[in-house]
This record gives sequence, C-alpha cells and structure tokens, in this order.
Amino acid sequence: MALYNPTVFNQYIARKTRGYNVETCTGDCATEEICQLKAAESQYNCATIKPGISFKKRSEGSERLERRIGDVVETLGGDCEGSVIRPILTKLAAQEGLLESALEMAKMKARK
Repeated sequence: MALYNPTVFNQYIARKTRGYNVETCTGDCATEEICQLKAAESQYNCATIKPGISFKKRSEGSERLERRIGDVVETLGGDCEGSVIRPILTKLAAQEGLLESALEMAKMKARK
C-alpha cells in the first residue's frame, strides 16, 4: 500500500464510527477498507468479477434484492431500501391492453 500512514488511517476508522466501539483495523481489514475507499472510482472497484451471466429469478411477491460483491452477499429490501419502480413496472407490464390504451389516449390528445 503506497503512502499508507497508520496514524491517519486509525484516525479515519475512529471517525467512521464516531468514536463508538472502535475496533482495530489492520492487515486484511485495512487492505479491504482502503480498497473500498479507492472503489469510489469505478476503475478501482474491489469486486471480483466471475465470467458468465446470472439470470436469477426472484420470487413473484418478493421485494427483496440481493447484491453480491465478491463472496459477500447483501440482502436489500423493506420500505426504506431499494427502488419502488420495479414492482410498479412489473404490475404495469402485467396489465393487458395497457399499451393499446396508452396509444389511443395519446392519439386523442394529439387531435385536440
């Protein structure tokens, strides 16, 4: 790690937790934390990319999403996290005749 100053790094860790229950961060912990700081620029992303494409089907009524970074799996969901647009678009796509009625309404507005 070039330009690594342990004193400054430990001050950063203490401020990150606002001084509450500050744990020692050395070795792999420090390497990972610095990697995540650098990852603010996409060219320094810490994620390990595996070849291939994953088309994982989510359950129909579930609003929970999974985000994978390397071997770490984070589950997102609930009222405060994630986007609400996915369930809205899912419901819209399931409505029969939606496109036709939208086109008809657009034509009517254009005539006025």
